[in-house]
Amino acid sequence: MRKTSSSSKRYGAKEVLNLGPKLSTATIFFHEAIATKLKLNATDMKCLTYISNSKGPLVAGDIATLTGLTTGAVTGVLNRLEEKKLISRVSDSTDRRKVFLQLNVDAFQKIKPLYSSMRKSVEALVNTYPDAELDTIAAFLEKVIEVLNRETHKLKG
Repeated sequence: MRKTSSSSKRYGAKEVLNLGPKLSTATIFFHEAIATKLKLNATDMKCLTYISNSKGPLVAGDIATLTGLTTGAVTGVLNRLEEKKLISRVSDSTDRRKVFLQLNVDAFQKIKPLYSSMRKSVEALVNTYPDAELDTIAAFLEKVIEVLNRETHKLKG
């Protein structure tokens, strides 16, 4: 059974808006800390996330499109991920010019423990909220993601 939220603090729109940049900064620094442990950078890790979450085969151009990085920058990212044995480049059997990105699942599994403490802490925090509040939080986060995606596309032209 989930506990009720223990926070009695009331937030207005201004306070909620001011938390956005703080959350974003903390998230970036967290991912950068993990990347540093792996001798990578946060961009490498986000590209690895795209590859690991892919529902189908990806090529380098897909990563460039998804991230807005140049193809040269993507090549550098993929070289670093391949050097760490997190991905492989696999030639298409029917078209040798096409090279797919393949996640090395075993190596990727070894990264998960770096996230486990944070995941457990956030899970414990989430479980302090009643379902009705979680519905509101989830709806808000989904809409913020939509706004971020829309604004990112605007910036890219």
